[in-house]
Amino acid sequence: MSENKAPLFYPIAGCETAFDRSHQVVTLLLKYFDDQRAVSTMEGLRMHVDQAQQLIAALQQAVETAKSQPRVVN
Repeated sequence: MSENKAPLFYPIAGCETAFDRSHQVVTLLLKYFDDQRAVSTMEGLRMHVDQAQQLIAALQQAVETAKSQPRVVN
């Protein structure tokens, strides 16, 4: 019997952001394509500004690393 496995990731369809000035909190609301290729929205991800800066730095580093790798050709 074959087992259905969830994909490793769901492609992002978009992202909305909001900033709560009184609490210094950034909210990310990611939209993604689910298994049926329909756009779904995840629960908002809330973080303090310094945490958002750490996330941005980590994403930038990941992109730089990915760009520096040779492409795989089949």
